[in-house]
Amino acid sequence: MTVRLIALDLDGTLLTDRKDILSETLSALTAAGEAGILIVPATGRPLSGVPEVVLSLPFLRYLITSNGAFTYRYPEGTVLRRHTISRIRALEILEYLDHPGLLTEIFIEGHGFHELETNRIMNDLYRGTPLENYLAGSRTIVNDLSEYLSSQQSDVENVSTLFLDADRLESSFRELSAEKDITVVQSASHVLEIGSSEADKGKAVSELAFSLGIPREEILVFGDSNNDFGLFDVAGTAVAMANATEELKSRSHRITASNEEDGIGIVIREILNH
Repeated sequence: MTVRLIALDLDGTLLTDRKDILSETLSALTAAGEAGILIVPATGRPLSGVPEVVLSLPFLRYLITSNGAFTYRYPEGTVLRRHTISRIRALEILEYLDHPGLLTEIFIEGHGFHELETNRIMNDLYRGTPLENYLAGSRTIVNDLSEYLSSQQSDVENVSTLFLDADRLESSFRELSAEKDITVVQSASHVLEIGSSEADKGKAVSELAFSLGIPREEILVFGDSNNDFGLFDVAGTAVAMANATEELKSRSHRITASNEEDGIGIVIREILNH
């Protein structure tokens, strides 16, 4: 099996629960990079939320963020692909999501914005975990999210909502998914992320591979969540982590060990050894 491009999700896939990279996985990725294989992180995080342990990878040349809304050439920071939601449309989505028990954020130009109460609740939820630092480094507090967006000229790369009410999440997912101009993904059991209809990890990887002359058969992907569906749709080989959702596993070609057990490293070493 020939592999020329490896696209991998971050949280729950490349990163451990402590948000670092296991040494064997790092060693395998480094060997793959040295062998000329492109390593492309494809994350739901905005650019400001990509951890330094990923940005400092010596073989990093491309980066896909916000579920495929942006593709960057790295480290130059050149935007190669950009698909956003218009400011007006994003305001309509915010109005739809304006309910008690919903904690909504918007992402503009690689950075997140949310209200004080959302910040307080999310800090309480993630205090003492690695996500506490992620939130602190990638979010700005605004008085009123809709008013702030109304005052801006920029489009929105992503709207993310944490649902404290599971029933409302299911109904919102159903209703928003019926809209043709947006893409809705469930990135965690309690989180929906809304982007442009073209903001898709798979579309971003496919376009990048096409521009580099890499066929689908030579693309290997790794993921763990339902926002990785697009990745799995465009891969020659799609590998689900042992900790992946059952829906993603059903779309995979194989299942590897978890993000805590060098699942990525195991597969890459097998490929390099053959």
